[in-house]
Amino acid sequence: MIILGIGFVLWASFLYSPTAKTLLLSIGTPLLVSGVVATAQALINDEVRNRVLVEQLAKENDRVLRELAAQNRADNREFMPTITLLASNRPEVTFNLMINADLERTDDYLFQGFSGRYVAARLLLSSRRDVNLRAIIADPKESDVIDAKASYLLSALGTREDMERVREEVYSQCELGLIGFYLARHHCAKINLTLSREQSIIRFEIFDDSIWVGSFSDGTGPARVHPRTHRFGRDSVVYQMTRADHLRICRSDRFRHHTITPRTTEAQFHDLFAEITGRRLTPEQFTELRARFVEFQDRFAEVTGMEADH
Repeated sequence: MIILGIGFVLWASFLYSPTAKTLLLSIGTPLLVSGVVATAQALINDEVRNRVLVEQLAKENDRVLRELAAQNRADNREFMPTITLLASNRPEVTFNLMINADLERTDDYLFQGFSGRYVAARLLLSSRRDVNLRAIIADPKESDVIDAKASYLLSALGTREDMERVREEVYSQCELGLIGFYLARHHCAKINLTLSREQSIIRFEIFDDSIWVGSFSDGTGPARVHPRTHRFGRDSVVYQMTRADHLRICRSDRFRHHTITPRTTEAQFHDLFAEITGRRLTPEQFTELRARFVEFQDRFAEVTGMEADH
């Protein structure tokens, strides 16, 4: 309307005398400029207000979604993991740093997996000296367990390695786990070993406040040496059920059980190793096996960024 009024003034200036025309032009021109500027400013202000409104709505929407997600996690914490890490073919730095932190805060350490060599290395890297460890590991006398692990590794690595060579590597992992537990005995109040005759598709480590569950058959992609892993809190159903089942197996008469303590001597370990594997180590073989584990521990320490304790 302002611009129309100004336009009328300018039009009228052409109908009057030169003096009136000059007067009307002097009045109308500034008014026209002011009107155009005011109109443009109004349009700009409307655009700015709309943009600010949209941004505010977007921020509010994000806030509401975050609150809903947090509430959903809180409502379902009995079933939902607090952390999920993807599978890989090499030790994952983040996983090991977080699980080492859980180890530093625990009194009981429960494990179920294949050889336990990473558990032994983790204990040797920790500052703890009084952990109660209960580990369910593969029985190296059971050929079916060795074959199942070898087949999985062939699939995970995606190579055409000779099956027999991979079986030897798998059996070597069992030996490394045993020597590792012996070397880590001074970090534990007691180490209870339970030998399983079945190849588990689940690997887990349980601490006082958490459980880390790794599935070798989660179906989310190709097989990996180190499985996709989830961390659940102490108040989760997964924690409570798995811990109860683990303790049941560790106390069952259906499995072979062995104990290593800080007082276990080298001679006693030789007897234990022979009973578990059916093979007695010579002094030279013991020294060589120990050196292999130290090399493995050093590689693991490099990945986790922690100092190895030899």
